Amino acid sequence: MFYNDLNGDRAGVIRFDGKRWQAGKSLRKYNPTNTGEGLLTPTTRTNTPKTPAETPADTPTGEPNPSPPAPNAGPPVGLPNPGSPPPGPGPSPPPLPDRTALLTVRVSGQGSVTAAQPAPIGQPAGTVCGADSTCAWRYPVGTQVRLEMPLANSPGWHFDRVTGCASTGTSGATRTCTLTVSRARTVQAIWARDTRSLTVTIAGTGTGTVSGQGLSCSGRTCRGRYNVGTTVTLRAAPGRRSTFDGWSGCSPAGSRTCSVTLDNNTRVRVTFTRMPDTTPPHVTLSIGGSMGGTDTTVTLRVRATDAESTVTMTGIWLGANGVCRASDGTENPFSFVTPSEDPPTVSSPDGSLTWVLDAQNSCSPGEKIVSADYFIEAAGTSEGGTTRTPEQSVSYAE
Repeated sequence: MFYNDLNGDRAGVIRFDGKRWQAGKSLRKYNPTNTGEGLLTPTTRTNTPKTPAETPADTPTGEPNPSPPAPNAGPPVGLPNPGSPPPGPGPSPPPLPDRTALLTVRVSGQGSVTAAQPAPIGQPAGTVCGADSTCAWRYPVGTQVRLEMPLANSPGWHFDRVTGCASTGTSGATRTCTLTVSRARTVQAIWARDTRSLTVTIAGTGTGTVSGQGLSCSGRTCRGRYNVGTTVTLRAAPGRRSTFDGWSGCSPAGSRTCSVTLDNNTRVRVTFTRMPDTTPPHVTLSIGGSMGGTDTTVTLRVRATDAESTVTMTGIWLGANGVCRASDGTENPFSFVTPSEDPPTVSSPDGSLTWVLDAQNSCSPGEKIVSADYFIEAAGTSEGGTTRTPEQSVSYAE
C-alpha cells in the first residue's frame, strides 16, 4: 500500500504480510518550489550533528534544507503501525442520487386501476389499486406507464372519467391511460352509480299531490332520477273533495304510502276521484215589478258553493202561495208551482234566471190577486242536492 506522509516530506510503501504491517523504504516527495524536480532517490544520512559552519546556507532558489527523518521514526501519522492488525471495513458509500418519481393513483367509487406496464418499483406485475383507495407507486424518472380501468367493475356502477393522463383510449371493456412519469404525477379514476328514472302520473277526476325522496308532484306528471336499486317511498295526499283510489306500479296499491324499487326505469300512477258535493247551490230570490199591477218580475240567482264547482240545475221550480179576492170581498187562497222548462247550467261563481209572471192568472175570473209569497226550489249541483229559498211576500194595491 502506498502512503503519503501529510506531516512530512516522505512517501513510501507499506506491506501487510498476513499478520502485521511492514514498512518499506521511503522517498522524498515532490518539491513544490521546483516543478521540474521529481522524487529523489533515498539518501543515507548520519545522525552526527553538524556544526553551524557545516550547515549549508539556503539554496539560491530559496528552498529551505529538508529536515532529516527522526531516528527510529515509524510510519507517518494516520497510517497503521507495523505489526498492527488489519483495519476493519470502512464507511458505506453514499447512496446514489434519487432518480425515481412518485405516481399517485386515486380511485373514487367501486372501480380499480391496474398498473398494466411496467410494474411499479418493488411491486409485482399487474399491481391493482382497488375501490375507494389511494395508491403510491414509484417509477424511474422518464418511465412511460400504461394504466387500465374496467368500464364496468361492479354491478350498479359504471366508469365515469379519468384525469391526469397524457392520452386515453378504449380497448374492449377497458379504459386505458398512458403518461410519462417525468416528475411526481397524480391520476384520478372515477366510477359513478348507475341511475334509473321514476315517472309519477296523477289520474282520475279528483285532485291530489304525491311526495317522496327528492320528488314533489302537484301537476299531473312529475319525474325523478335515483341510483339503481334505490327503494323510493311515495305518499299520496288527495285534494279537497277528492279521495285516494290506489296505486299502479307501487306496493301496496291500496295504501296512501307505497314503495317501489328502481331496478329499471319505472312508471307509477295514482288515481284520485272527486267526492260527491252534497252542499246545495246557494240561491237567492228577488221580486220586482209594479206593486199596483199584476205583472211580477221574479229573478233567481244561483251561486256555486266554491270556485271549483260548476252548478248544473236539474230542476227549478217557481212557486207562490197567495190570496185572491172576489167582488163580494170573499178571499180565496191559491198555490202554484211553475217548473222551468229548460233547467240552465250556471257556472261559477254565479248565474241568474229571470221570469216575468202575471200573478192574476192564479185567480179565478172575477177575482183579483191581493198578495203572494213567492219561493224557488232548485235541485241539482254537479253531484246533486236541493235547496229552497225563504219565501218573499208581495202585496198588490187595489
